[in-house]
Amino acid sequence: MDLGGDERLFYIIKIMRLIKGLQVFDVANIMEIIKKQYQKNLDHIIANRPDLAENTLLDNNNISRLITINNVLRIFKLVLIILNISYFLGFAWFIVCELSYRINLDYIESEDPEYNNVETFITIYGLQAENDARKAIIVVYYAFTSLSTVGFGDYHPKSDFERVLCAIILLFGVAIFSYIMGNFINILDQYQNLNSDLDEGDELARFFGLIRRFNENVPLKISLKEQIERHFDYKWINDKNQAIDDESEREMLEQLPVEVINKIYGDFLFSDFCKIFQRFFRIPKDYDVAFKNPGYHDYYDWSDQEYRFFMLQLLQYLEPRQEDAGTILFQELDEINEVIFIETGECDIGYEINKQQKYVIRYTKSTVVGAFNCTFNKRAIFCYKANSECKGYSIRRSNWVQLVDENEFPNISKILKKNVEYDYLTNIKNKVLDCKKKHILKYQKRSDYQQMLTIIPHDALTGDLNIIGGKIGFPIQGNGTTPTPGMMPGFAAVTTTGGGEENEENLRDQYTEKFEQSQEMVSSLLDSIDDKHQENIQLALELEKIYREINAAKEAKAGAQDSQPA
Repeated sequence: MDLGGDERLFYIIKIMRLIKGLQVFDVANIMEIIKKQYQKNLDHIIANRPDLAENTLLDNNNISRLITINNVLRIFKLVLIILNISYFLGFAWFIVCELSYRINLDYIESEDPEYNNVETFITIYGLQAENDARKAIIVVYYAFTSLSTVGFGDYHPKSDFERVLCAIILLFGVAIFSYIMGNFINILDQYQNLNSDLDEGDELARFFGLIRRFNENVPLKISLKEQIERHFDYKWINDKNQAIDDESEREMLEQLPVEVINKIYGDFLFSDFCKIFQRFFRIPKDYDVAFKNPGYHDYYDWSDQEYRFFMLQLLQYLEPRQEDAGTILFQELDEINEVIFIETGECDIGYEINKQQKYVIRYTKSTVVGAFNCTFNKRAIFCYKANSECKGYSIRRSNWVQLVDENEFPNISKILKKNVEYDYLTNIKNKVLDCKKKHILKYQKRSDYQQMLTIIPHDALTGDLNIIGGKIGFPIQGNGTTPTPGMMPGFAAVTTTGGGEENEENLRDQYTEKFEQSQEMVSSLLDSIDDKHQENIQLALELEKIYREINAAKEAKAGAQDSQPA
């Protein structure tokens, strides 16, 4: 085919070979090579620096760096694709315009001399007089500005044929360019989300506005608002579950091997939590044998399927929790709706007598608060306060109830309940109650307390519940009977048929509850006495003032009589 010497223009089609070059530039293959190099470095660290190998605070796997390199390579490949498409379309445009120019030129010279001033892309911008490098720059620039929809207007089609051709190129080119730019923006968004903290400040601001709207436009107190903001700021920054909180991310996680999932949660995300509360979640396979034998070592671990599912569910329920020093966590008789795991900080536990709180136990680490109450649906009978800044995690009561549900985890939950009860009784309840009873004995020695004996029978205050072996006995009256007045006020008469641990425990709890109720009544009466005493003092002062005024009036009257003449 004779094209009059224009065959050289079609050699430009060889730029299609650049597509093979893009196939060589495979990001996955390049990343595989880079990962092998980093793996060699990691093996070297494990072999020579075991202290660094066990350090979970350092990114020895260079995961963040690998993600950054992967994103950079993906962006670089997109840039190459954009330049390749712009180069190809630019030279395709030049070939068509050059052929159109030559065809018009031949037509003008042979047929119609009137069209010597025909306008084309080649003639208007003088490309026929430019060198090849200059032509390449102009057409690639024109293609790039057209595909990106920028269109500065310095270069544009001139003839109708060129306009139709440009419209066809834009129809396909813009779609391709938009797809590439969409991938480019997606990469940037993923990288930004990976390195940015979770922040839902806009939603929190709308929440405050909604509360104000339903509160007759009265805003929240500044102190309360700051407390809420601090809570969410800490949660957004330290919520490790946000790394796998999307449905697609969970599906990806489930595709990983079991060992990898265990390491992600147990050895990476929540390694500190698992180490600090290892004793609390150490579940023996035979509780009775483990309780009697200190050397027992047969415990559930991550290799057991039920324990693994339990721990994964537990860790996914954890929410970051931070409390300032002096914050009251729970008051007496509060309904506890969460289990708090305190990793760092001091937590004080105490009781309330005569409307005064007294804290007698202080725990400095690995403290669990509210597990017993949420497990057995009990209200708080003690006071809990953060003595210093406390940091850790919390689990909502509804989620904790699912964890201790024997239908979900029959073996684990049954033993966990026993662990929770034993930990609460030995480390909290028994110790605090002993201190509380000693405190009550001090009240009984007060003189105003002794005056109460004229109001409340003495035997009602001194009644005691004696548990000896498996039998239960009450103070004996003079007539040899054991009537109910010898017990606590309002304490119903109880008879037993023999010793039983369950019966003893029920009676002990009942006695303790009524004992505390009586002490609250005594404390209330003591407060009444104090109030009456203050009223009596005020009344005495007023009477003394009146008495002085009467004496002064008498003295004034007597002085006036003495001053009158006889």
